[in-house]
Amino acid sequence: MIDLKTVRTDVVGSLLRPQTLKDARIAFDEGRIDGAAFRAAEDASVTAAVRLQESAGLDIISDGEMRWLNFQDSFGAAVEGYDAKRSTLKVYERRVEGSAPLQRAR
Repeated sequence: MIDLKTVRTDVVGSLLRPQTLKDARIAFDEGRIDGAAFRAAEDASVTAAVRLQESAGLDIISDGEMRWLNFQDSFGAAVEGYDAKRSTLKVYERRVEGSAPLQRAR
């Protein structure tokens, strides 16, 4: 029998981003706030995510991946030699507009 106190745990995936962070991302993308103001919104969202996980008693916590738009962003920022547009929240949300579960994106 496995002792549940010694079971390995992992964090996989992102927490849902709060509307305040989505609004700040849009404002940043549109140039209505600067990088420092956007970073403050990210910091507040990360703090809230950590508190949520701690209050649930999780033994492993993460930043909720609040600073990512997409898991592929870090790759694009680390390489050069191809032409890609800057990532924005609207680009990612547009991909899923009108989609349905188990339906292939068009």
